[in-house]
Amino acid sequence: MDPTRAAIACSGHVVITQKTEKHEACEVYIDSKRVWSCNIKGLQPGDGHSHPLCVEALKAIKAHRAS
Repeated sequence: MDPTRAAIACSGHVVITQKTEKHEACEVYIDSKRVWSCNIKGLQPGDGHSHPLCVEALKAIKAHRAS
């Protein structure tokens, strides 16, 4: 599991992976709304929860849930 998916799953969220027409994209959707995205080339295997992009994704999820 890549670091972003692992960080989201460990935070108690369900992760569903879907194929997309967008190459090299990692996007997080909540209730059909995109709340975060990045280029997958920025994600490095094994960086874990401390990876800046993982931290950004989790912050975006929390912000969306709080709104």
